[in-house]
Amino acid sequence: MPRPDGLCIYQTNHPNSQVVCRAIEQGSGGRIVPPVRLMDGPAAVYGILRGCDQIIKQCEWVRRDYYHVDHGYFRRGWNSYSGYYRITRNGLQWSPDSREYPDDRFKRFGVSLKPWRKSGRHVLVCPVSTAIAGFYGIDAHAWLQAIVQEIQDFTDRPVQIKPKDSELDLKTALNDAWCLVTFNSNAAIEALIEGIPVFVTGPAAARCMGSPDLSLIDEPRYGDRETMFSALAYQQWTLDEIRRGECWEWL
Repeated sequence: MPRPDGLCIYQTNHPNSQVVCRAIEQGSGGRIVPPVRLMDGPAAVYGILRGCDQIIKQCEWVRRDYYHVDHGYFRRGWNSYSGYYRITRNGLQWSPDSREYPDDRFKRFGVSLKPWRKSGRHVLVCPVSTAIAGFYGIDAHAWLQAIVQEIQDFTDRPVQIKPKDSELDLKTALNDAWCLVTFNSNAAIEALIEGIPVFVTGPAAARCMGSPDLSLIDEPRYGDRETMFSALAYQQWTLDEIRRGECWEWL
């Protein structure tokens, strides 16, 4: 399988980074280095904290390939290391490309896409997280204020806000939701699985399934989710698959 030559894997002192970066090292033949300065060769980082954000930005400044690893789009790894981790080339999330992805891998996940829900009382807003806001140079509070005002300009539906660290479970918050609005939260993927349309204003995999134009809030898009989820299934991998290097063929 094609693997990037001279890959530098920027490992931090976080336990998750150490586990994931060692898996990348095994499957790529790359070398582990601290995220202190940009080394020669393509880069691999886990997350955007503890210096990894600067490595990504430096790669973008000098137009060098980098691979960003984080929790999967669905069936995520979290702290158990038993789930899936997404890997994207030169971006924080996958964006549509010209490839045709088979549906076999997605079918193996056993994820059932519920029928589109064309009813619901409220608009659910998932604010931009502190880490993402810092990476993109966004004022998180200003973003939320502006988004809520814009939603209210175009619909009479009440707005419900669901912060990432809220005690309210996302699935509960999606009950009776007309749609979900976010910058690039993975909550949009969960909403699409539940059959709830999304509006995504930032760079995110789910953006291809929902317009960033909030003037269409009462006329959301109901598109072909199967094609997108088939593609996403080939953008996320278990640690064992990463250790075996299976991800590089698709990256």
